[in-house]
Amino acid sequence: MNQISYAGLFNSSTLVAPGVYINVLPPKGSVIRPAVVGVLGLLGIASWGPVNVPTQIGGQNPLALFGAQQVRKYDLVTHAGIAQQIQSALNSGASLMLNRVTDGTDTAASAPIGLIGSTLTVAAGGTGYPASGSATLANGITITFTASGGVVNAITLVSGAATSQPSNPVATTTGGSGTGLTVNVGSYTKQLMVSSIYTGSAANGATATIGAGSAANTTKITLSMPGFAPEVFDNISGSGNQFWINAAAAINNGNSPQRGPSLYFVASAGTATSAPTNGASTLAGGTDGATTLTSSVFIGSDGATRTGVYSFRGMGVTHAVVCDLDDHTQNANLLALAQSEGIYWGYQGPAGESISSASTTKATDGTDTPWLKVFLGDWCYANDNVNGGQRLLGPATFGMALLSTQPPQNAGLNKQIPMIVATQRSKSNSQYAQSDIVNLCNAGIEVIGNPIPAGNMFGMETGRNASSNGAQNTDNWPVLTAFLARSLSGPGALGTLIGRTITDQFFIDGYAMLDNYLAGLKRATPDPVIQNYQIRFDRSNNPQTQTAQGLVVASVLIQYFGIAMVFLVNLQTGATVVIPASASSDFSAAA
Repeated sequence: MNQISYAGLFNSSTLVAPGVYINVLPPKGSVIRPAVVGVLGLLGIASWGPVNVPTQIGGQNPLALFGAQQVRKYDLVTHAGIAQQIQSALNSGASLMLNRVTDGTDTAASAPIGLIGSTLTVAAGGTGYPASGSATLANGITITFTASGGVVNAITLVSGAATSQPSNPVATTTGGSGTGLTVNVGSYTKQLMVSSIYTGSAANGATATIGAGSAANTTKITLSMPGFAPEVFDNISGSGNQFWINAAAAINNGNSPQRGPSLYFVASAGTATSAPTNGASTLAGGTDGATTLTSSVFIGSDGATRTGVYSFRGMGVTHAVVCDLDDHTQNANLLALAQSEGIYWGYQGPAGESISSASTTKATDGTDTPWLKVFLGDWCYANDNVNGGQRLLGPATFGMALLSTQPPQNAGLNKQIPMIVATQRSKSNSQYAQSDIVNLCNAGIEVIGNPIPAGNMFGMETGRNASSNGAQNTDNWPVLTAFLARSLSGPGALGTLIGRTITDQFFIDGYAMLDNYLAGLKRATPDPVIQNYQIRFDRSNNPQTQTAQGLVVASVLIQYFGIAMVFLVNLQTGATVVIPASASSDFSAAA
């Protein structure tokens, strides 16, 4: 009698009948899995999308989630489009994580539906018209009047309930002197208010259209957002105010298995009991929150509710840039965040920056660190395929987009960066001299130029991060170090050892996990990730006095590959040169 238990349920002490019993047992230990690499975080302003919510682009989150690209500094969609094209051109698995910020003045577009008309009569001034000044309605709506020569030439709605204000009050006169001015402001017993789900100007011009439903005695509401497919909420029923309650519920929650909640709008029902009237309403009033942009807006705060760059905490970003930010006063904040999160952070100096100015700034701003990559303010030109013409953009986006496509052990030095049409320097037909590159290398500053050693193409010319330490000042050190740290501390893996009794088997299992993972990196083909490693994890470095307190220590040495910076050829030529007889002889040994 032979039996197999795939759940490992056979107990040897209870087996009596002769036969073969197979207990299938799960493997011991856990497997350390490589961390995700190549996630480029970009932060800037946009005309649509969530605010201070880092969002992975791809699949259900296309780039259009943040609106169309605008011709302005710090524009998130412009930089994301460039980075996306670079990543795609290099056939990499890199991805983008976008974070929109605002200065706090951003507003959502909205449109009231079904305001019932009414009038306001303001006491006359002058010859039958109100004098310059303001009048307040009973519901708190304020109107200002500007009069000149007895004629009202401006009427402006100043403030009012955000859910009910009409956009264009209409003024009409009703008679001669003393009869007053009649202003049609609309009733504030509204039927429905539709607002964009996100703030921003992208929703201005969106429409909410009411028409007949497909089923008898029902209504259809179609919401159209520029750049997106229309959303149709069909067969809405109900009478009186209940209809408007049903309409808001359909938009907010969906009204069929095929028609879920709106992705772009929210709605609220008013108290009106009037029936719907077919027609369209246009949303307006959406603003981007880009009125007063200072560097502090982009940096944000690191409190309970994180904003700005701090929103990237714990999001798995490996490379990052604040689009077009060139204010060096924020470098200390960027450094602290980059180092604490293991993010390789790129930034640039102001457009047209000289090498001497950049070197002086770098020497005094406290950024001698491998976690930052400083780009000289030689900004890059790229084609704007949406708005036309060329755009001048900060070089950090181009450089970090290229770096995000590289395996963690590789550097960005001497690799072509697509999408660059020119730089400020190349537009003047001026190349960097050898002495310029030497000065930039010594200062720990990167520059994008043309040509590079590989040929006539745009690429990074120094391969340096901001550190002056020769052991960690190449692009691969911060990226590979963060990759290894994230892998070892990732889900499962070494964390499965916590809570176990510290026996000899405990050390065997922990050593095996580390060894299997690092051996895989060493043997990776065609390009090994690390050159060599050594692990010490046993009783020799974990004495009883230490383990009795619950502390165990693994000492791990990992040797990286070097990055080729200089290729020196000792060239000896002439008719008197003697070639050694043995092909294996050193050329330098020739007489």
